[in-house]
Order: sequence, then C-alpha cells, then structure tokens
Amino acid sequence: METKINKYSKFSKLLLLILLAASFVWIESISPSSVHPANVKAAGPQLLYQSDFTYVGAFKLPGDPYGMPNGIFDYSNASTGGAVYNDPVNGKSLFITGYLSAGYVSTTPSLAQVKIPSTIRDPDAPGVGDAGLATATVVQGFADPSNGKGAQALTSEGTLNTIIYNGKLIGTEETAYDANCSQTKSAWVSPINFNQSSQATGPYAFNSPAGARWLGGGFMALIPPEWQSAFGGKVVSGGTPLSIISCAPAGPSLHVIDADALTAQPAASTVIASKPLVYYENGDHSCLGQWDSNLPTQIVCGRQVPNITITDPHGRGNFTIPYFENTSNIHGVLFADGTRSVIFFGRKGLGRYCYGEGTADLSLNGKPVPGFNGEVLYCYDPQDSGKGDHAYPYTEFAWAYDINDLLLVKNGSKNPWDIYPYTGWAFKAFGDGTGGSQVGMAWDPATRLAYMTVSCSTGQCDPIVHVFSVGIPGGTPPFNFTMSNAGARTVNQGSSSTNTITSTLSSGTTQAVSFTASGLPTAATASFSPTSCNPSCSTTMTVNTTSSTPVGAATITVTGSSGSTVQTTSFVLTVIDTTPPTVSISSPAAGATVSGTGVFITANASDNVGVAGVQFKLDGVNLGPEDTTAPYSIIWDTTTATNGSHTIT
Repeated sequence: METKINKYSKFSKLLLLILLAASFVWIESISPSSVHPANVKAAGPQLLYQSDFTYVGAFKLPGDPYGMPNGIFDYSNASTGGAVYNDPVNGKSLFITGYLSAGYVSTTPSLAQVKIPSTIRDPDAPGVGDAGLATATVVQGFADPSNGKGAQALTSEGTLNTIIYNGKLIGTEETAYDANCSQTKSAWVSPINFNQSSQATGPYAFNSPAGARWLGGGFMALIPPEWQSAFGGKVVSGGTPLSIISCAPAGPSLHVIDADALTAQPAASTVIASKPLVYYENGDHSCLGQWDSNLPTQIVCGRQVPNITITDPHGRGNFTIPYFENTSNIHGVLFADGTRSVIFFGRKGLGRYCYGEGTADLSLNGKPVPGFNGEVLYCYDPQDSGKGDHAYPYTEFAWAYDINDLLLVKNGSKNPWDIYPYTGWAFKAFGDGTGGSQVGMAWDPATRLAYMTVSCSTGQCDPIVHVFSVGIPGGTPPFNFTMSNAGARTVNQGSSSTNTITSTLSSGTTQAVSFTASGLPTAATASFSPTSCNPSCSTTMTVNTTSSTPVGAATITVTGSSGSTVQTTSFVLTVIDTTPPTVSISSPAAGATVSGTGVFITANASDNVGVAGVQFKLDGVNLGPEDTTAPYSIIWDTTTATNGSHTIT
C-alpha cells in the first residue's frame, strides 16, 4: 500500500552607501591657513571627514497612505526633522515630510511621525536586500500640525522642515518658487500631538538681514550643549537654494534662532530673534559660485571661486567644480556633538551648467528648442527633461564647515558670505538611479547615529533611511561588526541542526554581542552557545524541531546586538519528513474469496504530517484513480480479472 504526502520554501541584495574621498582645492592668492586658521589640528574638538562615518544599515518607510488625503511618502523630498525624537510611548522616532511638502506641490504642510525599527539591517548582507529591510511603523499619520499656519507663511507651494524643542513642534516653511520675493514669515509652533493642532500659533517672522527663505524650510538641528553658550542659542535653521535665486540662498544657509521665544508661542506679530552663521546671496555675495556657472575658473567676491575635485561615485569621471550652481539643493544638516563640524547634505550638479530644456539627445545640446524664437536652448540631461537648471551628471553631496568659522560670523568678525567649506564629498545610495537624490538628516547624540533620508529610493519612489555611526575625530572609531553563517541547513522533523554564526569586528574596540533568532518554523526553538561573545568570535546555533514542526523551508535570521549596533545574517532551514505513513487493508480480509462487479476495497491510512492520497493496486497495477479523501476505498469489478489468487496493495 502506498501513501502520498504533500511536502512543503527569501530574497537578495542591495545597497552600500559609499562616501567617496574628496580633496579640497583652495585657489586664491593668500594661504589657506590665513583663511582657515581653525583647520589646523589642535587640542579639543576636531573636524569631521567622510572617513568618520561608518555605515550601519538601513530601513524603509511605509508605502501606504496614512492620514490626510495624499498622505504618502511617495515622491516626497525626504526632509526629516533634524533631531531624533525620543517619544515617551513609542521610543525613538523621526518626523518626516510627505508628498504635499515636496516643493512644487501644495501650500499645505504634510508631516508624519514614524518609529525607528529595532532592526537596522545592512541591505548588502546576503539574504537581505531591499525586501529584507525592516519597515518603520507609523506613529502619527500624515497631517498638517500647523492647522493652516504653514500655508499662511508661504506665498505658493513650498517645503517644510521641523524639530522638537521644549516639548513643542517647531516648523519652518520655504516657498518653492517666489517670483516676487514676497515671503516674509517662516515659522510656526504646535503641540507634538497632531490631534492638538488647534493650538498651533504663527506664522512668525525672523529679524535676519536675509529674507525669510534663508531661514527655514530646508533643515533644522539642535546645537550640541558644548556649543550653545558660544552660539547664544540652542536651535539652528536654514533654507535651501530654490527659485527665484535672487531671493533664495545661493548655497548653504544657517541661522541661530530664538527657539525659547518661539515655543512660548507669542502673538503671530512677534518678530523672533535670529543670528546668521553662514549664507550667500545671488550677485556680489555669491561667493561659492554664480548660479549659472559650474566652472572652476570664475571670479566671485574678488577672487577665484573655491574649488573641489571629486570622483563621481557613479563612475562618470573626475570633476573640478565650485561648491554651488543652481541645481544645488540642501535638505539636511548635521551638527554632531564632540566635533567642530557642521555638515550640510543635499545634491549637486557635476557637469557644465545650462539653462534650458533637458534632452537625452547629445546632438541637440546647445541648439534652439523649436517654437521659442531661439530664446530656449536644449541642455544635454538624460536625467531631467524639464525646462530649467541643468548640470548633468548629478550626485548626492556634503558641504563641511568649521564651527570656528561660523562663530567668526556670529561674533561679527566676518560676513556670512566670507566663509567656505573646509571640504566636501560626493556619495551615492541604493536606489538613487544615476545620482542626485534629495537628502535629509537627523541626529541622535545618545547613540551617535545619523539618520540620512534619501528620496525616491524604491520602486514606489519612497525614501530609504540609511544609518551611520559618527565617530569622534581623533578618537577611537565607533564599534561595529559584521555577521555571517555557514549556509543553508536541512533537519529531519523532530531532530536538531546546528549552524556556526560568526561575528567579525569591523571597527572600534570590541564589545559583547548577544544573539537572537527570528523566523523559526512553528514548534521549533533555537539556542546559542555561547549566548554572547566579543567579535571577532563565533557561536554555535542549535535549532530543535518537534514532530509538529511543519516540513518545508524557513528563512531564519540571526540578529547580533550590542547596544544600538545591530547586524544580521540569514540562512534557509529545510525541515524534511522521515517518518513513513502507515496503511492497512480493512476489507476484504486476507484470503477472502470475492466475486461480482461491486466488491468494496477499503483501507486505513495515517501519517504524522498528513495523507495526500491512497492508490490501490491489483497485482502491482493501479486499480482505479488515487483516492484523496478518507475513508479511502474503491469498487473492484472482479469480472475484469482472472479466477484465482490476486494481491491487493
């Protein structure tokens, strides 16, 4: 007697955010040290460079709509509040803008709060990839926490950035296209709970010598405690380069704002104090480069423009360029404790600047577009076919400033446009296509983790959040490690299987890593020996199954945790069934004599997993079709067989 039993099977690869080295080229008649005396290595906080950023991993944002109409992350500019918020109920979380606050979309602010997943995985690790990244949980769905105050600050569609300070949510707005330079107010304040948005106040104006678009909508950050006295405040805010450039920043822009006055929520007519630290203006103060040129030979502010030579992370060559032209865009700033650096994050064009209509046809470059009487030219740009600014190819970019230079401006020793980055670098991220995605930044001083949001990084054009550990310059690199295993395993149902899990030290001073397992099949358990170890080291993982553990494949993920540093490795465990089924003929009895056209043959069958069907056979030949439903039986027409003895199985 034969019994058939149904037996019962993740994904792959992705990303490494690579910060590529960039050399700073200072071209002017005086020595660099006389311009940047603070760049000399000295006791105390040091400057950050790309080598001080250690990649930890990434997570995704939800792809579904939440809250208000068009409450989605799809096609948003990935702008995140500049500080991680330690929610008393939900733990560490981020406030991230949605599609409606992407710039040229709406005047309505759109903001959501998401909880940072406990598992931050390196998508480049085997078995992880895009699909293997954890997804952030929505804490507060998309809403307008300003209760209309943000729209009142804007003169047309715009961008939003936020920060939590003094138990309040501070928002700042920047009009995306302000043709008449008419925006005068930037800020609003509300409770953190979106359901209390009726208590929002504003909009407020700042008393900066620069316009409202220099002070908000781009990025915000908390000033580290060790610098608050020197800066005379606790929060910084800035705007991003947008049209029209004659009334918008021509490069990074940062101001200390009186956040205490803001969170007191005074009357909307109150002018809030601010102090510029750095900004540039089109014209005589466009000292990082003119808006319509990406040439390193241009003369600005009475001298040759400061240059940087970088290698395109997408492999399109080396470029020597100024720090600004009009495709530049900034939506993140990092003001990290224990350092002397303020770093802006965004996108930058690498190629020759061109204003006109983009085309993927190189032969059309520089030629007139039909229908415009020669006033509009084609610009070679296979990435952007729109009419406007072009400087293809593009890259994500970092502008690094020395805090000592910012303090010279704050204290009145220099003009805001007289200081320059001490370095910069290009980088790329998974899902950024050919480069130039918008970048946001949030800082968690408790863990020294920087959360970088990169726009339009998935098939649905949702952002991905990449996590970096930021070291203290001149100190020991932050602790990090990688995880691996010995590969796929097979285990008999009811038995056990072992796998060697290896943790390898990748940076910093080793510390204990503990191990846990997820994705185990039903009724299976896992144990580790040892339960923790200090990388580089190995542990033996034992998976125990029972007779009720289902057969088939399961993807098991082993997580190694050491404080905020978490890494994973995965393997496939296949459970197989080695217990044969039992079956017996219940009628007719052995040796019985039968005849006629309707002899019932019945059988009993059982299996620890399940019986798929019973196939009756007469003398080794199938007797009718397989019976897949108990009770198992078949009708035998004996007239089709010869008289004599026969064997039924």
